[in-house]
Amino acid sequence: MANSMLYFARHAYCCIEGRNAVVLDLFNNEYLSIPVAQLDALSSHIGNWPRQAEADGREQPALSPDAHSLLGQMSACGLLTPDLSKCNPEIPTSKHPRLRPLTPEPDFDYIPKTHFRHLPSFLIAASRAAAALQWCPLLQIVNSVTRNQPQDVDIEQPASLRRLRSLVEAYAGLRPFFPRPYVCLFDSLALAYFLSLHGIRPRLVFGVQTGPFAAHCWLQFRDIVLNDSVERVLAYTPIMRV
Repeated sequence: MANSMLYFARHAYCCIEGRNAVVLDLFNNEYLSIPVAQLDALSSHIGNWPRQAEADGREQPALSPDAHSLLGQMSACGLLTPDLSKCNPEIPTSKHPRLRPLTPEPDFDYIPKTHFRHLPSFLIAASRAAAALQWCPLLQIVNSVTRNQPQDVDIEQPASLRRLRSLVEAYAGLRPFFPRPYVCLFDSLALAYFLSLHGIRPRLVFGVQTGPFAAHCWLQFRDIVLNDSVERVLAYTPIMRV
C-alpha cells in the first residue's frame, strides 16, 4: 500500500481546516478527523487530497506504521479506493472562492413579502425536503440535488438577478407557513428543491470548522450566497460543493 496511490471514493469528501483534516462520509452520514501527525504522509498518498496551494515538488514522505494503518482502515471502510474511475472528482480546495451576497446591503429589519402564487411549489419543495431528511440517507439526498440539471442563467443580467432574488424572497416569505424549526440543512435543501422547480439549480455547500467542531451548510448560485451572510459562511471551510 505504501507505493500505491489511493483516492477518496465518490461518497467521501475532505478538507483542510487549520492544521486538521476532516472527512465527510456521506454513506455513513458522519465526519471523521485525521490526526495532525499523519497529514503530510496521507496527502502524498491520496491522489485527490484537497490542495491548499500548488504542489511544491517535495518527495513523498515515508508512511509511518500509524499512517499505513490509517490508510488501511480508511480503505477497508470504503472511504479510499485504488480505482481512479471510482474516485471523487469534486474534492474542493480548502479555500473559499470570492463570494458576494444576494443583496448588496441586507436589511435585517426587512420582512419578506408573502408570494402566495408560489405556495404550491413551496409546499412541494418543503415537503420533499422534510421527507428526505426523515427517510433517506445523506448520500441519497445529495444525489437528489445533483440530479437537477442547472439552468444556463446569466446572473450578471439584471433581469436574471432580480428573478433569483424574487424567488429566494418568495421562499423566505412562505417559510413561516411550514411548521418546522429553522435548520440549515432542511432550509438549504428545501430552497434548492424550490429553485429547481423554477429552473434554477444552485449548489449545496457544506462547511466545517474545528476547535470546537461545527458543521454548517448553505446554498450558492455561482459566487452568490443565497440563504446566509457571506461573513458567516467565511467562518467555515468548504468540504463539499454539489
